[in-house]
Amino acid sequence: MTKKSPSDLVSLRLAALRLRVGRATLTRIVEQRGIAPDGEHNGHPTYSLRKLRKALECQDPAQMSESERGAYYKSELLRVQLEEMCAGLILRADHEAALVEILELCIECFKGLPAKVKDKDVLPEHALVRFEEETTKAANELQRKLDEVRRAAAERTPK
Repeated sequence: MTKKSPSDLVSLRLAALRLRVGRATLTRIVEQRGIAPDGEHNGHPTYSLRKLRKALECQDPAQMSESERGAYYKSELLRVQLEEMCAGLILRADHEAALVEILELCIECFKGLPAKVKDKDVLPEHALVRFEEETTKAANELQRKLDEVRRAAAERTPK
């Protein structure tokens, strides 16, 4: 194991500030897990920040007391609600609704494209017929996919 330089090691107070947790919480986790200090500074134990971060991430609700487990799940629920509020998470229904709107716009675009090309008189008549067939086929395929997405969403929705 490589020897850590004093700058790599931090006190529990500084680690709590950097990891954004309470000092008492961090101290309790260190004591519960029996994490040994990696060094000492002015008579106080110092720890590797990486080791403390790992200890925080490895909290298993099954090994917590009932009150700690309740607090843990409550904090997780609040974290998810905050992320939703900050648009960090997009609800599945909102995502699917946005995709449906995009597909509907694509279908309308494909349906209107032959008329726009015909008005501009860009393509010869034989190419225009082929172009119209292909865009109609693409619009029908998009419509079929859209119907599949709607059907799948309807099947997932509780009744």
